[in-house]
Amino acid sequence: MKVKKKFVFVVLMLIVGVGAYGLLSSRNNQTDAGLGERQIVRVAVNDNGTPFRSMKEYEKISKYGALPRSLQGTSIPWKLSYDANGRLIVTRELHRVFESFLLAAGEEGMDKALGRIREYISLNLPAPAEEEALAILDGYMKYRDSLTRFKATADIRTDKATFLEELKMAFDERRALRRKYMSPEVVDVFFSHQEAYDNFSYQRLEVSLNESLTYKEKDARIAKLEEQLPDESRERFRHQREEGNLKKQIEALKAQGGNEDKLYELRKNFYGEEVAKRWAYVEDNSEEWNQRMSEYFKAKEGILAAPGLSQEEKDRQLQETRRSLFNRNEHIKLAYYEMQRQLPKN
Repeated sequence: MKVKKKFVFVVLMLIVGVGAYGLLSSRNNQTDAGLGERQIVRVAVNDNGTPFRSMKEYEKISKYGALPRSLQGTSIPWKLSYDANGRLIVTRELHRVFESFLLAAGEEGMDKALGRIREYISLNLPAPAEEEALAILDGYMKYRDSLTRFKATADIRTDKATFLEELKMAFDERRALRRKYMSPEVVDVFFSHQEAYDNFSYQRLEVSLNESLTYKEKDARIAKLEEQLPDESRERFRHQREEGNLKKQIEALKAQGGNEDKLYELRKNFYGEEVAKRWAYVEDNSEEWNQRMSEYFKAKEGILAAPGLSQEEKDRQLQETRRSLFNRNEHIKLAYYEMQRQLPKN
């Protein structure tokens, strides 16, 4: 089933294009909070004596050696911040350093992961800032160790109210744990975006489960909720919601039949002309195309059912059948129709 889902995703991306997929990606523009009037000093080799300028240089001087495989190619911040007095300035980069190395705990072990974090802090920060960062790490680990996985006792399908109540309690407990082990400043810098997202997720679910609201009323309320999200998340969720609305419109028009021009305009307005043309081409069911499709699927069934053929030989014959019936540009369209045949019928 996972293979099928991956196959569906690849085909759709080929139709819609990489550009549309990029709209769904968050740039994760990170900002520093709580800096006030303090002068920020970025660590740099030339003026602050940092012994490395890249992760490759870090690996050479670290007593732990090369990064584990799970961290190879990842981006770990190699600049931490402190003010003119050598005091730590809490930034989201510090949080990223913690989580980056902790990701490898399963591969290297927790002791080594924590050792890397402490060494990394020591290499990047002067004594006062180093002590402050290590104290934050201590509280952060106590917080992580206190977390429990949310497991609702109520079934969302039959007891929505209880499920929502349990979910809210889980979010509230997590917020309280953060404030138990970390200062307000650290919590704000590390978790403000996460807490905004948690709040949004809960309220969106609450709206979605409200059976007294129409689809349009739900959509309007969720659109208003999106306004509370940080900038880098707001556009992504707006796009996902509007794309969901578009799909509902398309399904309704397809059910009516004969709305090719309307389908084209809807897709053109949302995705752009190139994507709309691709969809129009893929969904064009001419008599000649349907005849070739029928011939292909009949041949495919025969090849797959043929006794005595190895899987390699079946694959070779299927490939030859595709080449004989479809040109290279039609292979994506063929893949789409094969995908449609594999999907469960409603």
